[in-house]
Amino acid sequence: MERPLGCLQAGSHGTVVVPWVCERKGMAAMPQVLSERIMKAQTKPFALCIDNADYEASLIPGKVYRVLHDPRAAKDDLVRIVDEDGEDYLYHKSHFVFVDFPPAVKKKILALEGVAT
Repeated sequence: MERPLGCLQAGSHGTVVVPWVCERKGMAAMPQVLSERIMKAQTKPFALCIDNADYEASLIPGKVYRVLHDPRAAKDDLVRIVDEDGEDYLYHKSHFVFVDFPPAVKKKILALEGVAT
């Protein structure tokens, strides 16, 4: 079945969506699909620092940091990171790329931090 202009079917990628067109056609609208993708990205357990501007003492570019789940912070585009001091602080998400690793790698990273798995 051909998708109407502006609709996004489950499992497709990179399609621009116009919600009112999708609702008439009974297909998923952008806000729901987009929010699901954003939630997935924000639930990745690690963040790779790509920019430490204004946080040179706390963040090291290229280092992987553990992300602590904080839905309230996420609403303001902030992410709770365990930084160089071993303390968790909020940073803007633009300082990071969010990543996940295979279970064996994840276990080793957490062991290096002394976190029980």
